[in-house]
Amino acid sequence: MTVFVTARALLGAGSIPSSKPACLAWLKRLGVQAKLSGNTHLFALSDLPAPERLAYIERSIAAQGLPLGRYDDAAHEAFMQAPASMRERAERNAAMVQLLVSLGQRVGWPDRLSLLQRKFGVNCPSKGTLKRYLRAIKGIDPINYAPALLAGYKGKVATAEISDKAWQFFVTTIRDAAPEFPLIQAWRATWGARKAGHGRLGVPNGRDLMGARRRIAEEIGAEGLLIVDEAQHLVQRSSRGRDNWDALEWLRAMAEEGCFSLVFCGDIGLQETANRLPQLWRRMRRRVIIKSVTKSDAETLCLSRGVSDAAVITVLFQIARRGGGLGDVGNVTRIAQLFAGSDHPTLAHLKAAIIDLNLAPKGGS
Repeated sequence: MTVFVTARALLGAGSIPSSKPACLAWLKRLGVQAKLSGNTHLFALSDLPAPERLAYIERSIAAQGLPLGRYDDAAHEAFMQAPASMRERAERNAAMVQLLVSLGQRVGWPDRLSLLQRKFGVNCPSKGTLKRYLRAIKGIDPINYAPALLAGYKGKVATAEISDKAWQFFVTTIRDAAPEFPLIQAWRATWGARKAGHGRLGVPNGRDLMGARRRIAEEIGAEGLLIVDEAQHLVQRSSRGRDNWDALEWLRAMAEEGCFSLVFCGDIGLQETANRLPQLWRRMRRRVIIKSVTKSDAETLCLSRGVSDAAVITVLFQIARRGGGLGDVGNVTRIAQLFAGSDHPTLAHLKAAIIDLNLAPKGGS
């Protein structure tokens, strides 16, 4: 997501010397690290000192035929205080928006997207996200695009702390989401949880889904992490037509805008993402696919529940392999503990739990 510029492009920007050797020495002296691409030195725009960064941006804007506009001191000061990853993302988005604005309406969206991919790579935002960026900078001078596209720059609403219970309630509800459902219904349900004393997200606004989505992202926080369990249920399956995968794309866009990480956990059906949502699949940095339970997994879970007998662990491992996975192992150990009361579960308690849950192998005793 980082915007890199060549040493040649930086020559003469602000206090940067006009010769390449002097430029490289100047940047090295300030601790600005170079990334080599062949014989080309590349520098992250967000790593430059503020005056030189702005000088480069001003020159780039002028080259695209756009007016600089009025410099917003407060916005840029706040921008420089943001985490590096947020600044890098905002700089990249601002560069894309500058190109889009310079193209104007005379170039259609297919050609705009092609030009963006040629300049910024294939992992460009979707057309819908780019349109949101354009709406975000409406009425803002080009020199202030990067601060405007920084998460939380505009329309930030002061929010109260949300309790763990309310957040879990919200995430559980959002699993069953349609494209518009996650905000309106899940948030409304969480608002009801607040009345019971669990915390507050705020009153949902069905007429401002994008604004409300930003508020959810702010609750998670930049550099944060949202883990969606049972993510396969986000897909609306249809027996009469195409399945609807929009909820996953909706969450992806929210994570991209909020600068936080997103983890989807679910069954093997999530592999369909490769074909259904290629733009999401290629953004996944690490895909972990577990097709079967290992004995070491079952043993680790058993030991954490106080079960150490090797014979019992072997039986529970066989149960886990029959389809229920580690969930069945957890259920058996939990029921066995109920049977044991305050005592440590014995082999008899575990056998009783297996029979009670109808998990005993056929012909077993």
